[in-house]
Amino acid sequence: MTHFYTPDSPYLCPHMIEGVVFDNDNTLYLEPQNAHEYHQMAAVRAVQEQLPEMLDWEVRLLLAESKKKYGGSLDVFEKEHGADMDKLRADQYAYLIESTTDNGFFNPDKTPKRGMTQLVALGIKLAIATHGNKEWTFHSLQENQLAHMFNDRGIVTKGDVSAGKNIGPEMYDAVLDALGVPETADPSQRGFGYAMIEDTMQNLKFAKDRGMTTVLIRPDFNSGDDIADYVDVVVKDNKEAVQAILESNQARFLHLYEIPEMNAEVVLD
Repeated sequence: MTHFYTPDSPYLCPHMIEGVVFDNDNTLYLEPQNAHEYHQMAAVRAVQEQLPEMLDWEVRLLLAESKKKYGGSLDVFEKEHGADMDKLRADQYAYLIESTTDNGFFNPDKTPKRGMTQLVALGIKLAIATHGNKEWTFHSLQENQLAHMFNDRGIVTKGDVSAGKNIGPEMYDAVLDALGVPETADPSQRGFGYAMIEDTMQNLKFAKDRGMTTVLIRPDFNSGDDIADYVDVVVKDNKEAVQAILESNQARFLHLYEIPEMNAEVVLD
């Protein structure tokens, strides 16, 4: 049953959390309200590089239709119009990097940096699983002042695997590999002790299939929301997501060593 987290209603993860995997866009950092337009403009420019006869409104229409038909907004241009997908993705993110550099798109205050620092200090591993590409991910980490918390191996992108997070478990297998998690006889138990934080509910299904603790960010949640049973806990923002994990680990540590709770203190965002 999904738990709706509040500071007065903490969540107890079924395991001590040894590693935390973040989605990037609108999870590790909060996107501005006009972020979708930035992504759309970059996609339009990328498509028109290869299909210059297409007008802006045609590209935008096909982007929306492609998402519904193929699961990815650029897929239709490859499958039905002969565009090179690798170049489409590379160009889209190159234009996105160009348009979001030093212009206020990113706000480091809208990241859970303080809580993440505590995770690292406690020996908890951090990783990223994102549908963005490597260049965009590194750019956003630099802009958000978080690059020092991740190593290259711990960043898994859609280009590294054969399917996105909403299609199959490949990205989760790859990120567990990157974290050094051993294979298990039962694949559904491999992610025990690891958490996945996401802002898109459907992307958590295959994380749960691997046994990970699934954390959904939903700013306007209430207990009456229609939440899938593969979501373990719902939080309002990225800072609460990290806070919930820190509190859970603290509670499990106190219970394990029979330490009175009043003697412990965790400094949280």
